[in-house]
This record gives sequence, C-alpha cells and structure tokens, in this order.
Amino acid sequence: MGGLIDVENRVMVAMFAVVVIVVIGLDVIIKALCLVGAPFRYLVLLRLVHPLVCAFVLFAEYELLHAKHADNERADTERLLAERERQYRLSRENIEAVRDVTDAERRAIAVSVQRRGQMVAVSVENCCAHVPRIPEGGLPETTKNDRENHGFGMRSMRQIAERYGGSLHAGVESDVFYLNVLLAMPT
Repeated sequence: MGGLIDVENRVMVAMFAVVVIVVIGLDVIIKALCLVGAPFRYLVLLRLVHPLVCAFVLFAEYELLHAKHADNERADTERLLAERERQYRLSRENIEAVRDVTDAERRAIAVSVQRRGQMVAVSVENCCAHVPRIPEGGLPETTKNDRENHGFGMRSMRQIAERYGGSLHAGVESDVFYLNVLLAMPT
C-alpha cells in the first residue's frame, strides 16, 4: 500500500488537511469573490489575511516537525544511555572475573578496536578464575545465582551487533575469556 494511510504521525495528516482546506480554500474563495464582483476593500483584506493564515500553518507544521525531531532525539539519547549501562555492566563483569584471578600479572583486561575494510572489530579479553559455561548458542551463561535478573547483556549485545549488520562471538581458550564483535561501518 502507500500514501497517507501509511503515515505514522496522524497529526501531520491532519495538518495536511488544514493546509488543503484552509489555505487553498481561502485562495479559492478570494478568486471566486473576484469573479462575482465583491468590493475591492474586502478582496484586499482577504489577500492580507491569506499570508497570515499561510504563516500560521507553516509555523504549526514547524512546531510539529520540531516536536517529532525532539522525540527522536530523546529516544536516541535513551538508547545511548541504555547502551552505556550495558557496557558498564559488561566492564563490571570483566573486572569481577579478573579480580578472582590469583596471579596478579594476569589480572588484565585487553580491549582492542580496529578498522578492517568496511568493518570495525572490537575485541575484549580477560583472564578468568572461573571458566564460564558456553552452550551451543555461543554465549556464556551467567555465573550469578539470580539467573532471572542476569544474563541479558550478551544477548542484547549480539542483537545490537546483528541489527547493525555485524556479529558477536564469545569463547574461552584456556582460562582467557574473549569477546569479538564485528560491526559494519556506517555508509
């Protein structure tokens, strides 16, 4: 389908109707009054009112578009803040995993971000005293006792990577946990 039926913001459709009915209708009325010989002063008055009506409609459209833009910016900001919180949780989990490593020399978290052609590769590695279980799905299971309120971070990160044309892979080699994310560069 298509056309006005698919417009998400119904207020914009209503504003389109106002433009058609009021602005164009007023212009048609002025022209019709000219044809029937209405007094000149009325025609001049209506011609002066017509730009005011047009200016009001443009102002209203601007306000609607500005409000829509502000809503989009607010939603983007909320998504960024949520992503920052997820990143914080992941960092906290890495720090918790490294804290339990007995060898002080191995208590490190390595983060690497590299551009590879039209992709960006993000890699995080850290030693872990307790090797996480990684089932067939490829994402580590939470080590927290409260499994109902934990274990969402990795799935969320994978969904975000896939949404942007990338992938996420996690694994363990010896006692080193690694997380690799590949993202497509924006065009």
